[in-house]
Amino acid sequence: MDNANSPLNHFLKRNCLTYVFISHKLTDGYTIQLYYGERSSANEAYRKYKNSFAAWPASIEYETPNYKVWVGNFTTRLEADQALVVIQEKFPAAFPIKRTRAKKNDD
Repeated sequence: MDNANSPLNHFLKRNCLTYVFISHKLTDGYTIQLYYGERSSANEAYRKYKNSFAAWPASIEYETPNYKVWVGNFTTRLEADQALVVIQEKFPAAFPIKRTRAKKNDD
């Protein structure tokens, strides 16, 4: 049996990844911001991105009173910068940002 497809390997991958998320070791990262401003333009930027790229997930985030279009969940700045080179072909004003995802309070 191929070790890469073994039931044990699937179990370990699933449970190790689950443990990393549960233990909140993946709390900090990078994303690429495509747009910041009004809702209709954010929706337009989001649609343009989704029609041009499929490699990285995109979302629209709301921060009173503006909307942001964020792309990707990158672990390192290097990963974000590599994606940025490609994304800036269609979105020249895009830039990477460091963000902190919500952490679980263990108190």
